[in-house]
Amino acid sequence: MATMPFVSEGKCVSVEWDFLQGLLAKPPTLPCLQNLRKEKSRNAARSRRGKENFEFFELAKMLPLPGAITSQLDKASVIRLTISYLHMRHFASQGDPPWNPLLEGESNCAKVRRTTHSLASDIFEQHLGAHLLQSLDGFVLW
Repeated sequence: MATMPFVSEGKCVSVEWDFLQGLLAKPPTLPCLQNLRKEKSRNAARSRRGKENFEFFELAKMLPLPGAITSQLDKASVIRLTISYLHMRHFASQGDPPWNPLLEGESNCAKVRRTTHSLASDIFEQHLGAHLLQSLDGFVLW
């Protein structure tokens, strides 16, 4: 005896199926197997979408924006803001002097010059979220 899926009143059920007598009986119908495959495919797609949404949520949490804003962003906005953030970080690291306060091997002249620019760097970092939101509207061009 083997258990085989069988369609009964539009639903798939498992029934005992004797192979010897099964030669005379009808085997399980094709729509039942198709329904099982469709359900498995739907579950796999649902799982993939859930994992993808979780990664977008985690990426949005890493952006320098308030949680009230990041929770309202769609996937495309999260990607656009992340790209803008990376562009701004790259641009900030190429300033003269560089806006990275932890540079190695700098001269005294560079230290004096950096202190005058450290305020600008701090202000830039504090308002980075607002700059990102402006870039989402197309205000900042690269």
